[in-house]
Amino acid sequence: MKEKEDAKMMFKEALYDTVEYLIKYELSPTAKSLLNHYFNSSHDESTLTRAIESIEKYTQEPIPAKEERSPRLERLLNQLARRAARWDSEDR
Repeated sequence: MKEKEDAKMMFKEALYDTVEYLIKYELSPTAKSLLNHYFNSSHDESTLTRAIESIEKYTQEPIPAKEERSPRLERLLNQLARRAARWDSEDR
């Protein structure tokens, strides 16, 4: 059970880090709550897809195409994908 909670917490940290990079400022507790609401409201089964949807809804912008991403954004999205996959694997 602790492992599942750790995976969830690490995923949320990666989600917040990605959004903070995109918007260029630190998320407030209220903003994190709204982002969590967007994530939890998604009906997709994939944690990564739910995260992408919530990021795009929060920022009101699509995530840049792969060739337009900075190396830092690419690293953040890769980290988000790894942590989402870990959460999904522990959910089964």
